[in-house]
Amino acid sequence: MKRLFPVLVALVAVAASGCAPKVDVEADQAVIRTLGEQAVATLNTNDAAALAAFVTDDAVWMPPNEPAVSGKEAFESLYRAWFDQFICEVTSHPVEEIVVAGDWAFARGRYTLMLTPKAGGEPMQDSGKFIDIYQRQPDGSWKYARHIWNSDQPLPAAPTR
Repeated sequence: MKRLFPVLVALVAVAASGCAPKVDVEADQAVIRTLGEQAVATLNTNDAAALAAFVTDDAVWMPPNEPAVSGKEAFESLYRAWFDQFICEVTSHPVEEIVVAGDWAFARGRYTLMLTPKAGGEPMQDSGKFIDIYQRQPDGSWKYARHIWNSDQPLPAAPTR
């Protein structure tokens, strides 16, 4: 009986692993790609509350040259402040890579951005790259959990003394 127990445990483990739900990685990648397109379209409406619907409650956003913000409320406040100052137009280029690992996924891509000051002045243009980390929600949907981006533009020249 002592020798039979490990064999039984192994058989149960093998049988149980066959019952695990199958993940359709290609379907998840398609959903994440569509989510990104919808988020960019919403970003271009300059509606911070609508944009916040795309992020997890504990999202972390890491904009360039600013401190990171944590949480959906901080995310919404960040974008509301930007939208108060600028009309934002973003173009997200086709995502270059999407990797799904269980209930987490990441995407890597490029963006083009134009910020037109509401107070007047010349629009500012930027282009760069981003990494997004997504988390599958209990209902099976995906949301942004982490986001970081940075510019491809050179830093301004340091002032001379």
